[in-house]
Amino acid sequence: MSDLVERLGNMHVDDATLQEAQYRIEELEAALKEASKGLDYYEECLALRKENDKLLFCHQWVAELQREIEKRDYRIEELERALSGVFICGMSTNKDTGGLPDSVTLCPKYGSDYTAIYKKVGAR
Repeated sequence: MSDLVERLGNMHVDDATLQEAQYRIEELEAALKEASKGLDYYEECLALRKENDKLLFCHQWVAELQREIEKRDYRIEELERALSGVFICGMSTNKDTGGLPDSVTLCPKYGSDYTAIYKKVGAR
C-alpha cells in the first residue's frame, strides 16, 4: 500500500479509501493476469491452427502427386505393352494337370487386330 501512497503524493485520502483502492488494484491485476493467460492460450491455438492448415495443404498436395504418379504409371504400362512386341492376349479355359492352357492367343503388337492361336500338340 505504501507504493500507492507514494503515487498519490500530497493528496489527503483516508486509510479506508486507500485500502479499498489497493484491493481494487489487486483485483484488476489478477483479472489482467487471467486475461493474459487467455490471450496466451488463444495465440497457442492460433499457432496450432496455422500448423494444421499447413499439414492439411501438404496432405492434399501429396494426394495430388500420388494421383499424378498413378496416371503416369498407367501410361508407362500402356507404352510398355505397345512397345514390347508379342504378348499373350487370351488363353483357353481347358488346362492340363500342370495348369497350362490347351491353347493361347498371341498378338504381335498392342492394339493390333491380328492374332494367332497356338495349340498344344502333345503331352509332355
